Amino acid sequence: IAAALPYIATAASVAGAVRQKANFVFGNSWRLRSLSTDTDFALAVEEDFKRLDQSFDIRGSNFSFRKNIWRGSKLLDVDGDFFVILTEDERGFPKLQFLESHRVGDWGECRDGYVADNPAYNGRRIQTGVIVDDYMVPVAYRIKDDSRRKGFQDIPANSVVHFCDMEWFSQSRGTPTLASGILSWYDLAETRS
Repeated sequence: IAAALPYIATAASVAGAVRQKANFVFGNSWRLRSLSTDTDFALAVEEDFKRLDQSFDIRGSNFSFRKNIWRGSKLLDVDGDFFVILTEDERGFPKLQFLESHRVGDWGECRDGYVADNPAYNGRRIQTGVIVDDYMVPVAYRIKDDSRRKGFQDIPANSVVHFCDMEWFSQSRGTPTLASGILSWYDLAETRS
């Protein structure tokens, strides 16, 4: 599965298929529209919707909510999951921070799959960056953060939305949609060369 990203980047047919699926699934479907019969009011509301669409991402208007959902569709296919941290700006306005799957992992001191370096979660099981309770319910996510001394931070699960495509009940991370086809694509690539 780790080989998926470089392969996607070099296999135009695979990368194109992932993009086409994202276009088909999301395309213009997440565009908010007013259902008001008052044309002036509807236009004003739709302008507000456009501003909101471009104001939620912590990085600014180049990362609209609609475009991030499209990106998320691609990440589900290639990585199996992605994450959104619920945060706010300095004025208290709600903001979203979208993260790729490689930003969540088992960094720090994790002995035999258990957290050993954070008093809030010591003794809790950690599975590829997801800290879980005894019933496999996520309680926190270990996020890579180079601005911190440890190089990561544990963010409580109630501040993170984990978008994923799981195959089994005991999974804590998603499985890339493309995982089942990667070996077949490698075989095809070898027969062409």
